[in-house]
Amino acid sequence: MSAEPSSYDDAVSLVRSHTHLSLVQYLRENPAAYVSDILDGTDIPRGTLGRALRELVELNILTIDVQPEKRGTGRNYRYTVNTTHVRDLLSVLRTELLGSPN
Repeated sequence: MSAEPSSYDDAVSLVRSHTHLSLVQYLRENPAAYVSDILDGTDIPRGTLGRALRELVELNILTIDVQPEKRGTGRNYRYTVNTTHVRDLLSVLRTELLGSPN
């Protein structure tokens, strides 16, 4: 049984990028981290970090502590991994690669 294309594509987006994986790992160990914390705790350049954070929030892999209507008001956001969604995406990927678990 094949996964929904969007779920599969989201899972591939997560695992295809070393930056994405590094961010998820850092934020698992340091939940509710600010961008400055992430910059200090990883070797990800600022421009790359901003792009990766936006991508992962768009994929619902990361959550932000601010409601969407309040974003862009100059507030410094805290980022956390949406572990439930990451587990779901990895399950989709596992099923696609290895088949249904017995």
